[in-house]
Amino acid sequence: MARDTKRFETITTIARGLQLLSDPVLLTEYIKALQAETRALSLKAIPTSCYVNAAQTTNIGIASRQNDHGLHLAQKPMIPLDQCQDRHLYRVDARTLSPAAVFCQKNSSFFGIRTKFGYRFIDEEYHWECPAYATVRPLEDLGETAPDGVKLTPYIDTVCQDCGAGVHCTPGTTWQHNLEPIQPHAARPAMATNIALERWLFDMEARYCKGR
Repeated sequence: MARDTKRFETITTIARGLQLLSDPVLLTEYIKALQAETRALSLKAIPTSCYVNAAQTTNIGIASRQNDHGLHLAQKPMIPLDQCQDRHLYRVDARTLSPAAVFCQKNSSFFGIRTKFGYRFIDEEYHWECPAYATVRPLEDLGETAPDGVKLTPYIDTVCQDCGAGVHCTPGTTWQHNLEPIQPHAARPAMATNIALERWLFDMEARYCKGR
């Protein structure tokens, strides 16, 4: 009985579709009804709290997006790009970075700790006022600066995966070890993490991001 009912519903649906295709007026009315229903559902899906004054953000198109910490990026005041100070640590709302990140004036970006698939590593995101890939809104200068000598870059060198020695590559050749004499094994290049910056960011995260 259930199978017969299902078959009847299928036949009815097909017949309805054929009727719509054969009647342009009916098809037009059906499409308009679907469009109206879609607009109604879209309005229900977007909370009104996401809307902001256009003057408050340069990226109004993504103003309602939420970051990984569940915060509406466009709802808090932002420190403008020209007021951010190089190497200063800021409390930020970012797409994937933890809430404490250091500003790099050269790149107009922030470096912070990102967590992905259980791994935690340094990543870079750009200030909200940048023309592209703008995902960070700095909210507060935390009064900390990156230690002298610590480079603002996720990686600092290219090393061999097997022995850790530095390696290099010149055009038209394979990767070679920097050390002399040449190592007995072939060089397998890998980027070396900026451990000094990573440790400092971990310390700052523990200090300023408790409960976040």
